Amino acid sequence: MKSENFVFAAVVILVICGMAYVLLPAYADYKQSRREAEELEQRLLQVDLRSQEVRQRIQALKTNPAAVERVAREKFGWCRANEKIYHFDTPPQSRPAEALQ
Repeated sequence: MKSENFVFAAVVILVICGMAYVLLPAYADYKQSRREAEELEQRLLQVDLRSQEVRQRIQALKTNPAAVERVAREKFGWCRANEKIYHFDTPPQSRPAEALQ
Protein backbone atom coordinates (compact mmCIF):
# COMPACT_ATOMS: atom_id res chain seq x y z
CA MET A 1 0.00 0.00 0.00
CA LYS A 2 2.78 2.38 0.86
CA SER A 3 4.60 1.74 -2.38
CA GLU A 4 1.41 2.45 -4.35
CA ASN A 5 1.02 5.80 -2.56
CA PHE A 6 4.63 6.59 -3.20
CA VAL A 7 4.31 5.79 -6.92
CA PHE A 8 1.10 7.81 -7.17
CA ALA A 9 2.72 10.81 -5.43
CA ALA A 10 5.77 10.56 -7.67
CA VAL A 11 3.59 10.47 -10.79
CA VAL A 12 1.60 13.49 -9.59
CA ILE A 13 4.81 15.40 -8.86
CA LEU A 14 6.23 14.51 -12.27
CA VAL A 15 3.04 15.63 -13.99
CA ILE A 16 3.06 18.92 -12.09
CA CYS A 17 6.74 19.49 -12.92
CA GLY A 18 6.10 18.66 -16.57
CA MET A 19 3.19 21.09 -16.73
CA ALA A 20 5.28 23.80 -15.11
CA TYR A 21 8.09 23.11 -17.58
CA VAL A 22 5.69 23.54 -20.50
CA LEU A 23 3.49 26.36 -19.17
CA LEU A 24 6.01 28.75 -17.58
CA PRO A 25 7.79 29.68 -20.84
CA ALA A 26 4.43 30.08 -22.55
CA TYR A 27 3.25 32.34 -19.74
CA ALA A 28 6.44 34.43 -19.99
CA ASP A 29 5.87 34.79 -23.74
CA TYR A 30 2.27 35.82 -23.07
CA LYS A 31 3.37 38.50 -20.59
CA GLN A 32 5.96 39.83 -23.06
CA SER A 33 3.35 39.95 -25.81
CA ARG A 34 0.96 41.85 -23.54
CA ARG A 35 3.67 44.41 -22.73
CA GLU A 36 4.42 44.87 -26.41
CA ALA A 37 0.71 45.23 -27.18
CA GLU A 38 0.35 47.92 -24.50
CA GLU A 39 3.37 49.81 -25.88
CA LEU A 40 1.94 49.62 -29.38
CA GLU A 41 -1.43 50.89 -28.14
CA GLN A 42 0.30 53.87 -26.52
CA ARG A 43 2.20 54.57 -29.73
CA LEU A 44 -1.02 54.31 -31.71
CA LEU A 45 -2.64 56.89 -29.43
CA GLN A 46 0.30 59.23 -29.97
CA VAL A 47 0.13 58.76 -33.74
CA ASP A 48 -3.62 59.38 -33.68
CA LEU A 49 -3.11 62.62 -31.77
CA ARG A 50 -0.43 63.75 -34.20
CA SER A 51 -2.67 62.83 -37.13
CA GLN A 52 -5.50 64.88 -35.66
CA GLU A 53 -3.18 67.87 -35.22
CA VAL A 54 -2.02 67.60 -38.84
CA ARG A 55 -5.61 67.36 -40.07
CA GLN A 56 -6.47 70.49 -38.10
CA ARG A 57 -3.50 72.36 -39.62
CA ILE A 58 -4.51 71.24 -43.10
CA GLN A 59 -8.07 72.39 -42.50
CA ALA A 60 -6.81 75.72 -41.18
CA LEU A 61 -4.61 76.17 -44.26
CA LYS A 62 -7.61 75.45 -46.48
CA THR A 63 -10.01 77.84 -44.73
CA ASN A 64 -8.06 80.40 -42.71
CA PRO A 65 -6.03 83.06 -44.55
CA ALA A 66 -4.21 83.98 -41.33
CA ALA A 67 -2.86 80.41 -41.10
CA VAL A 68 -1.60 80.60 -44.69
CA GLU A 69 0.05 83.93 -43.95
CA ARG A 70 1.71 82.55 -40.82
CA VAL A 71 3.19 79.62 -42.77
CA ALA A 72 4.37 81.93 -45.57
CA ARG A 73 6.08 84.20 -43.05
CA GLU A 74 7.71 81.34 -41.12
CA LYS A 75 8.84 79.13 -43.98
CA PHE A 76 9.57 81.57 -46.75
CA GLY A 77 10.42 84.74 -44.85
CA TRP A 78 7.73 86.71 -46.65
CA CYS A 79 6.60 90.06 -45.36
CA ARG A 80 3.99 92.67 -46.10
CA ALA A 81 4.68 95.83 -48.07
CA ASN A 82 6.66 98.42 -46.06
CA GLU A 83 7.48 95.83 -43.41
CA LYS A 84 11.02 95.11 -42.26
CA ILE A 85 12.27 91.76 -41.07
CA TYR A 86 15.30 91.52 -38.85
CA HIS A 87 17.30 88.30 -38.68
CA PHE A 88 19.60 87.80 -35.73
CA ASP A 89 22.45 85.37 -35.99
CA THR A 90 23.27 83.50 -32.83
CA PRO A 91 26.96 83.29 -31.96
CA PRO A 92 28.49 79.83 -32.36
CA GLN A 93 28.65 77.76 -29.21
CA SER A 94 32.13 77.82 -27.73
CA ARG A 95 33.55 74.78 -26.05
CA PRO A 96 34.91 75.08 -22.50
CA ALA A 97 38.43 74.13 -23.66
CA GLU A 98 38.39 76.96 -26.23
CA ALA A 99 37.18 79.44 -23.63
CA LEU A 100 40.17 78.71 -21.39
CA GLN A 101 42.77 79.39 -24.09
